[in-house]
Amino acid sequence: MNLLTSSINTVNYTNLPFEFENEYLYAYIFALYEKFYFSKLLYDFKSRIKEQKGTRKFIDFTNDIWVHELTSQDNGTLIFEKTKEALELTKIYETVKEQYDVVTKGFKMKNSDLLNKVVLMLLAVSILTNIVNFINLYKLK
Repeated sequence: MNLLTSSINTVNYTNLPFEFENEYLYAYIFALYEKFYFSKLLYDFKSRIKEQKGTRKFIDFTNDIWVHELTSQDNGTLIFEKTKEALELTKIYETVKEQYDVVTKGFKMKNSDLLNKVVLMLLAVSILTNIVNFINLYKLK
């Protein structure tokens, strides 16, 4: 991110440096933060130990940061969007989202496997109980 100005216009040496230091520079730093955070999330998704923690962090990040606007000013929003475009944050976000989808599908499959085992055990117990009841009923006659 660069700031090139001239002294032809008074705004260039009065207001613009102030706006750059207090708005545009922070927008750039925030975009860098997002990029590093995405890198950390990708690492967490690849690490089997931290998968579940990574999914929670991704959901929190998306809800708290990604969907909200950084500033309400038009220039700040434009600068931030251009910075996101230059750092390819949207592509990185999509990559992280794909990893998140893979991990959550894996969790759902594990949960459904566990549920299927529980249902199978209940079915086996039910069949055994019915067989015992049928034998007892047959002995009574």
